[in-house]
This record gives sequence, C-alpha cells and structure tokens, in this order.
Amino acid sequence: YINLESNRILKSCFIKLNDSVNFFKTNDNKASGKFMIEDDGKFSIHLVDPRGITNRDPIPYHINILPDNNPVIKVINPEPVITLGNSQIIEYELDIEDDYGFSNLQLAYEIRRPKYLGVEPYIAMFKIPDLNQDTTKQLIKTHWNLSDLMLMPDDEVYYHFELSDNDEISGPKKTISNTLIAKVPSLSDLYEKLEEEEENINEQIIESIDDL
Repeated sequence: YINLESNRILKSCFIKLNDSVNFFKTNDNKASGKFMIEDDGKFSIHLVDPRGITNRDPIPYHINILPDNNPVIKVINPEPVITLGNSQIIEYELDIEDDYGFSNLQLAYEIRRPKYLGVEPYIAMFKIPDLNQDTTKQLIKTHWNLSDLMLMPDDEVYYHFELSDNDEISGPKKTISNTLIAKVPSLSDLYEKLEEEEENINEQIIESIDDL
C-alpha cells in the first residue's frame, strides 16, 4: 500500500513495477494505490502535474522477497514407542517454530487391532487447542487421554503431529512429525508381568525368612 503527497497538484500518478505500469488514484496533491509483490525486482513512482511536468529521476525501490520456510516441529516427549498403563494418558511435549507464525496444530492417529480379529484400522484426528498463532516459537506441554477410545489388550495406536504455518500467499505449508506408537499390553504380557511380580514377592519372603 502506498500513500503519497506532492508539493504540486497532481493530474496523474502511476507506478512502474518491473515491466508493468499501474495508475494510482489522485486527489489534489495526494495519491494512493496498492500492488502485489510476486517476484524480485524494482519499482518507481511517477508524478504528472496539470502542465504535464513529471518528477525528475524517480527513486528506484528494490524488492527482495524473503522465502517463507516450512514450520519445524520437535517431539521432546514421549518416547517413540511406549506401553500404556491403567490411566491410558499420554503426556507429550512439543517444541514448534516458524519464521512467521502458525495456523493449525493437530494430532492424527490410527488404532490397529490384533490381526486375528480381521478388523480395519480406525483413523481419526483432532485439533490441539493449546496453539498460540501469534508467536513464532512455542513449547506445548499437555496430555492426550485415550480412555474414550475403548482400547483392548494388544491394540496399538500409531499417531503423529501435523503443524501448519500461516502462509496466506501460496497456502499454508505443513510439517508432519515422525510416527509414534502407544501399545496396550496383551493378555500374555499381563500374565507374564503378574508372574514376575509373584516371583519377586516370593524372593522377598524367602530373603526375609533367611534374615529371621
């Protein structure tokens, strides 16, 4: 957007942008207009008064476009593969960054049932509300409660995070994190764990008896 004021009454005003010419609106000694920057180059502003006299040696303004880089997302927690406990809550911590800002952060997941059930995977996603769109760097530390998914023994949840920037010129660019896995222990795993706990208890009792 350009607004200018001249020391003379203006008959016309135009801008030379690379190889194109665009006329601005004039009112007495003022003019205004706008143009879209799409490529590197230069522009100059030309004024014409009622006598046809123009401004001498218009100043060339050079245009350099700074690229809008892809957003960056780093998963600090959890580990790539975890085993869910009784609470079925995943604590996660994300370090996100972009050169101009964010527009959306979401979590996409896929529930894979045991192969012997012959069930197709369930796929869904949801928006993470903790995103601050007015900053270029943010640390997000929150949790995901999986209790509503009604997970069963031997289920596996594959999930990842998707971060989009706020590029309104060429469209938001998206970065996808690595895939993480949350496993629900199988019945055999639970039995083995119970047996290990029983063995540990028996060993503790034997040690106590020996001490006595």
